[in-house]
Amino acid sequence: MKRKEREVAQAAHFLGQEFILWLYWRSSSDPYFYLESFGLGNVDLHLEEQITLESLHGEGYRETIQTREIAEHDDVRTSIQTGRLPVATRVRVARGKAEWQFVLTALPLAMKSIKLPVPDKGADEETVHLRLIQMEEIDNIMRALFQTFLIERTNDTFVADIKRFLGLE
Repeated sequence: MKRKEREVAQAAHFLGQEFILWLYWRSSSDPYFYLESFGLGNVDLHLEEQITLESLHGEGYRETIQTREIAEHDDVRTSIQTGRLPVATRVRVARGKAEWQFVLTALPLAMKSIKLPVPDKGADEETVHLRLIQMEEIDNIMRALFQTFLIERTNDTFVADIKRFLGLE
C-alpha cells in the first residue's frame, strides 16, 4: 500500500471510530434522528447487544461488552473514559414499519451482516426488487447520518459536548 493510501485509510479509521462514538452519544440521549433535510423523515437508532472498544494508545487492549441496550450500560462509558474508542457495534435502525439490524465497523467503515425487513409475501421477482430497495434505503439512511455527523463535528462545541457527556469535563 502506498504512503498516501495508508494515510487515507488511517484517517478513515479515525472517522469511523468517531462516527460510532457519535452514534453512541446521540442515541444515548435521544434515539430519534431527524433526517427530513435528506428526504428520509425520522429514524430510530439503537446500539444493541454488543460493542467492541479498542485502546487508542498502549498495548492495543480490546474488549467487547455484551448487553441488550448499549446506551444504558455504565461499563461502555467507563471504557471510553479510560481511553478506548468503539471499533464495532450492532445497530438497529427503524423507519416506519421497516427495521434493519447490522454490525457497523470502523475500519473499514461498513455495515456487515445486514438483516433486512421481511417483505410481505409476493412473487419471487417482486421480493427481490423490494429487498434491493431496502438495501438502498438503509444505505441512504447511514449516509445521511454520516453527513449529519460530519456537519456536527465541525461545530466548535463538538469535543466539549462529547467530553461533558462522557464525564471527562
